[in-house]
Amino acid sequence: IAERGGVRIITIEDDNYPAILRELFDPPLVLYVRGKLPETPDRSLAVVGSRRVSAYGERMTRLICEEAAGAGFTVISGLAIGTDTIAHQTMVDMAGKTIGVLGGGLMHMHPQENIKLARAMVRGGGAVISEFPLDYPVCRTNFPRRNRIVAGLSRATLVIEAGMESGALITARLAAEA
Repeated sequence: IAERGGVRIITIEDDNYPAILRELFDPPLVLYVRGKLPETPDRSLAVVGSRRVSAYGERMTRLICEEAAGAGFTVISGLAIGTDTIAHQTMVDMAGKTIGVLGGGLMHMHPQENIKLARAMVRGGGAVISEFPLDYPVCRTNFPRRNRIVAGLSRATLVIEAGMESGALITARLAAEA
């Protein structure tokens, strides 16, 4: 099923497993990858924030991601509504590389309205990845696990806007601990 869907399965023992993820306290044992992982992890930036981003936050996300694309950075985010979607879409629009990390299996794209964006990300040389088996359902409890991969793949984490209990702040805390 994975091969037919264009998905590679990479284990922590494989040579092509991202070395940057091995530095995590609890690295994912397996990655399901549709597309291409970044070749230069030192030029990777996590962009995270609110699902209900303000007009100012949206403007800043676009501006920063445009600059990141121009500088050859890969932007990593969670492919959620709001800041994540804006960051990924801006990178696609700028012909930059972007990676979306899912909180479920690759066959359970969430949110559904980002399926077209995810395909464009892969076509543009980026990827959509998950540590969860292909058919694993999306669940809120998966998001902190997803966030550690977003932080782990990045050398820097930018929080655009976030509520006090948000996943974006969880990602920032994980990035600070890495």
